[in-house]
Amino acid sequence: MIGEVEGLARVIDIIARRCWKGLAALRGEAPEPTREQLRAAFLHRPSRSVAPALRLRTARASADPKDIRDEDSYQAEFESYLSLVSWEEIVEAVRAFRKNPMTARDWEIYSRSVNLKASVQSRLHYGSAYDRLAELYDLNKSTVYEIVRRTPRCIAYMISTNPGQSCYRRRDVEGQITLPEF
Repeated sequence: MIGEVEGLARVIDIIARRCWKGLAALRGEAPEPTREQLRAAFLHRPSRSVAPALRLRTARASADPKDIRDEDSYQAEFESYLSLVSWEEIVEAVRAFRKNPMTARDWEIYSRSVNLKASVQSRLHYGSAYDRLAELYDLNKSTVYEIVRRTPRCIAYMISTNPGQSCYRRRDVEGQITLPEF
């Protein structure tokens, strides 16, 4: 099993990307996802709230041995990390991350990346989500990628250490900001 911070970061990212209203739920603006919705998000399958035709397609594939491994992985990883913290702690950490002047822009970039990846706009005309975000925030693409990759980890780190503590540390007097290694 992966480390607590990394596992919790994966849970946060899956909720943001795959749960219906996942970002809103993490911000505390929508109800907490149900266990069925979380399971469907982890296994990347539609929950019962999705159209019956989609459920029928996934039901046919459920006899696959890979599904059993996925279900075991869900129980071992996802559920175990969710049991370490309360939903309120997750929401509190996300709110603190969003309100902190040093991390507010990172949350904005992360949430926009989730929304852009979920949209069905053509990549031929607009470029990738990272290209669009890099242009919007006047950053290079690799910086945007790093922010998107690290945001759930920072929130998980905040939850693991102290919900009010930022995951950023100053490296030098010039204001270079660095993150702890995860």
